[in-house]
Amino acid sequence: MPENSGSEYCPVSSFEKYVNKLNPECDKLWQRPKDQFWEEDPSWYYNIPVGEKTLGNFMSYLSKKCNLSEIYTNHSIRATGATVLAKNSYCNAQIMAVTGHKSVASLSLYQRVDNDDKIRMGQTLTESITEPSKALALTAGETSSNIRTEPSKALALTAGETSSNIRALPPQG
Repeated sequence: MPENSGSEYCPVSSFEKYVNKLNPECDKLWQRPKDQFWEEDPSWYYNIPVGEKTLGNFMSYLSKKCNLSEIYTNHSIRATGATVLAKNSYCNAQIMAVTGHKSVASLSLYQRVDNDDKIRMGQTLTESITEPSKALALTAGETSSNIRTEPSKALALTAGETSSNIRALPPQG
């Protein structure tokens, strides 16, 4: 995450503070917090790592403790991250590098389509039906080799072509 300098919620300064307050006797990143500590104490953690079960239930525990309207899970945070990155035009390979997904198929299960996206998709489909310049569908009797749109936007596939070799059609004379 990028630094948000000056903010009390800056992820970089928060992480630095966390690391500086870890118990130096324990080599684990996630340590059990002391029952009581003061800001000026050199360490806020016992020389004991946090257990796997505690880490696995952390988001759910935090959601309940903070009286959130929904109970979040580690899984829901991962899904939200994948969705936010996809909505902001990051490619699947970039998202997979951050989320740890091994395949695009498993990544696609995490990406959600929200209502705003559904509305925009519906508008796009409506425009393609109602505005001739945006129509890409073939009418009866047409083939993909005789599609004509605005010359600057004319694209068609002929038999045997794939989307990797799309060619622009010249304007009709």
